[in-house]
Amino acid sequence: MNTKFTTRATPMNTKFTVDYFINKFEAIPEELWFVGGYFDMDNPEKRCALGHCNQTPHKEDTKESIALEHLFDFAYFTVCSINDGAEPDPTWSPRPLKNILALPTPKQRVLAALRHIKELTQ
Repeated sequence: MNTKFTTRATPMNTKFTVDYFINKFEAIPEELWFVGGYFDMDNPEKRCALGHCNQTPHKEDTKESIALEHLFDFAYFTVCSINDGAEPDPTWSPRPLKNILALPTPKQRVLAALRHIKELTQ
């Protein structure tokens, strides 16, 4: 792995690598993923990718959620747009983004984005 990238992407804690997030999100069942917010008000166990990193609208960013956002920044993705399947800027959509957004679930989209980021860093 490119050490320079790891340092840039996770300045606060280098334990939050691409592989860390891939393993974390692979272990979360599909039915516990959510779009449109950090968590489902009717079932708070259902969360978006940032919600699974303990991010909420009423609390400061966590080290884990910041690390995830930095990793996605590297590929010019945003965590929310990938999780929710929403194209952030329809005038600029690189091919990997279109392929990732076409996937049917937030878990699949987030994992595909992380695998793409991993490819970029090797």
